[in-house]
Amino acid sequence: MEPNTPTPNEEPILQASDFSMEGYDKPVRRARITLFIIAGLILITLYQVLPFNDDPVRMITAGIIVFEAGIYVALALWTRKKPYTALIVSLCLFGGTILLNAVIQPASLFYGILIKIAIIVALIAGLSNARDCQRMMAAAKQL
Repeated sequence: MEPNTPTPNEEPILQASDFSMEGYDKPVRRARITLFIIAGLILITLYQVLPFNDDPVRMITAGIIVFEAGIYVALALWTRKKPYTALIVSLCLFGGTILLNAVIQPASLFYGILIKIAIIVALIAGLSNARDCQRMMAAAKQL
């Protein structure tokens, strides 16, 4: 018999229930859904640049919009593997986008301010649970 194998009378020190994500997954899932919502809201702005009418500026703008939405979708999918890191990156990207828009057009800071605040609050709410969740996933892999 191997020394690490528990005998029928012994119980293992760590069990699968010790690494249960129950209670942690709900805020992380909300943050993931928020990232998908951000991607959808970004894609809604495509209606402003359609139709292209052989205008290269509109085509480039549409490409940038689709690329940015794709980044948020990728971040949402990344929350399944590394939730804390993905949420930190998404908060930085979202804040950077808001700041860039404020520099280019200062009035844009106040457009949709309630939605911006709600998104930031939803992402921050998932951060602490995502950190604990990511630590637990790393500890489970080391077993």
